[in-house]
Amino acid sequence: MRPSLAGVGFIFDCDGTLLDTMDAWLSMEDTFASRVGGRIDSSMREALCTMTMPEEAVFLHETFGVGASPAELEAEIDEYFMSYYSERAEMTPGAGALIEEVRRRGIPCAIASSSPHAYLEAGLGRTGLLGAFTSVFSTEDVGASKRERKIYDAAAKSMKAVPELTWCFDDAVYALHAMKKAGFKTVGVYDRDTSGTVDQLRETADTTVLTLEDVDIDELLALQAAHLAASA
Repeated sequence: MRPSLAGVGFIFDCDGTLLDTMDAWLSMEDTFASRVGGRIDSSMREALCTMTMPEEAVFLHETFGVGASPAELEAEIDEYFMSYYSERAEMTPGAGALIEEVRRRGIPCAIASSSPHAYLEAGLGRTGLLGAFTSVFSTEDVGASKRERKIYDAAAKSMKAVPELTWCFDDAVYALHAMKKAGFKTVGVYDRDTSGTVDQLRETADTTVLTLEDVDIDELLALQAAHLAASA
């Protein structure tokens, strides 16, 4: 008999987890920095990984002097990415099959992402994933970054799920730390070392996969049930 799904939910990051879009973000950062002779080093890349898009625009403007103002730079970035998500965004390996299986089982799922809401709807719509989600939350929707718990709580509430019964999937170590601190169960999904090495993901998350093709829903629900039994 399968475990009860009462209070259960799945929360997915988008970029680098469901959508293979991180190369586009890294390329954008490099392009704007190089426009004025700058270069993104490893410490900058690590910091940029945690930022919302408005924060990135401020960082690139203040660090390299790109754009007449952060607002002007953000508008230029926005124009590029709306086109990209609408016309070129693709799923990561295993994303389509996993979301279809989650939907088949009746497990509610939501999105929690740092990308602007319009990009999320465009990319998820293009790839056919959008209709599977109870809700789509961007950090701009909740007024807080993924370094804070607010976006995860909002996603869980939208599904009538509770943190200890909710699995969060993310490729970024900093986000996994925030999720765990807020009481959520976590799946580290490897994308690239700049988001988190495999070792870092394994040290942080409750379980880690190299791609979404490796996710075993029955195993996640069994781990969850065992944890609840042990803490009862």
